Amino acid sequence: SYFSLNFFNPISEIVSQYGALKVFIEGDAIILAILERKDDDEDGKYCVSRACGLAINMLSVIQRYNAKSKKYKLPILELGVGICYQNAPPTYLLDGKKRIMISPAINLADRLSSCHKTLRRVMDKNGRAFNLYVYQTDRDTENALSDDEIILRYNVNGIELNETGFNKLS
Repeated sequence: SYFSLNFFNPISEIVSQYGALKVFIEGDAIILAILERKDDDEDGKYCVSRACGLAINMLSVIQRYNAKSKKYKLPILELGVGICYQNAPPTYLLDGKKRIMISPAINLADRLSSCHKTLRRVMDKNGRAFNLYVYQTDRDTENALSDDEIILRYNVNGIELNETGFNKLS
């Protein structure tokens, strides 16, 4: 209930302001989508900028609740945000009448929002200047099964945007 009151409920109030929709909630993760349609007017071209605005607003909500929580010695909330733009429509599966969105953008956004356990311990112990760090390990990149094996992320109260999204935003 603490998490719901201080995260899900306030975020739910601002999601529609940015034209976003909830794809699903799993554990402490919330997956949102802002769809761009071919027949949209000029406003439809700004889906990445709306996603960035929503991310900043979400972090602001968390900061306000954390200020209250610190005052009363309650746990604070931390958030990593991953924004992934994909210039292709998502796929939908049906579970009865419920639509389930499938998209590589969801998987990539999940990775962009992540925080590697080892980096977390090191950063928390040594302090940090930024909320987002991305490291490439010295592992054999030719034999790696995925980028997850060579790229380590520290994303605590940060926002990471994929390259395609950055280009769209530009």
